[in-house]
Amino acid sequence: MKIKLEKIFLFILCLFIKNLAIPSDDYILKVVSNNSPPYYYLENSQIKGLDVDLTKIILSRMNLKYKFYLLPWNEAVKKTFDGKYDLLLHNNSLQETSDLFFNSNTFYNADVALFKNKDWTAFYNKNGQINRFKIGISSHIGLENIFNFKKNIIYNIYGENSYLIGMLKSYFKEIDFFLCDIKTCEYIIHLNKKKFPELNKINLISTLKIDKIPINASFSRINPSSNKLRNDFNNYLNLLKNTAEYKIILNKYNNGEK
Repeated sequence: MKIKLEKIFLFILCLFIKNLAIPSDDYILKVVSNNSPPYYYLENSQIKGLDVDLTKIILSRMNLKYKFYLLPWNEAVKKTFDGKYDLLLHNNSLQETSDLFFNSNTFYNADVALFKNKDWTAFYNKNGQINRFKIGISSHIGLENIFNFKKNIIYNIYGENSYLIGMLKSYFKEIDFFLCDIKTCEYIIHLNKKKFPELNKINLISTLKIDKIPINASFSRINPSSNKLRNDFNNYLNLLKNTAEYKIILNKYNNGEK
């Protein structure tokens, strides 16, 4: 009798664990990131962007319901870690967050470069040596992506408008350079140059372009189904990346369309 009771208990426990690992049909996956146009941004009360388009396709093929949210980066990271959100998009801090989340495979690689005031020419000091620079970065850029610049002064810029603030600080020479994703900074310049004409004097330094950095999605470890979701998500992502549909979406944003 005791053996039968143990078997029944184990059977019920297995069913319970299995149900924990599968979201219910009415569950809505909560997806979050910060304002990072053209990858993730708010327009006409709708969240849009390259990461959004790709994620919608994958989650739809996984037969999951979802809803997108927009928060400042540090808040988005913390609340995903706490389990209040299920999926964090546009994460490039993989080494720093590998113990915090289940990270997906790479969505795509983003080009990052230094932006500066066009009139800025003080590369060398009076002794002919390269100056130590003050480099501004948006707070969500992973430090492992800028290891080549650690001998310089790194200045973190926080807030929803960190890209705009960083480029304006570069113009007014509060910082020497602003380290930025090329597409995002070019988008911000185009969007705000009439209101802030100073942005017309901000230039990308192609000779100081950094290697591409991988962009990923990150699942909260709090949700018991996260590891399975991440694995399924990766399978559908890999399939999508081998299609013309994937290339069309990337080209859409490469060409500045929305």
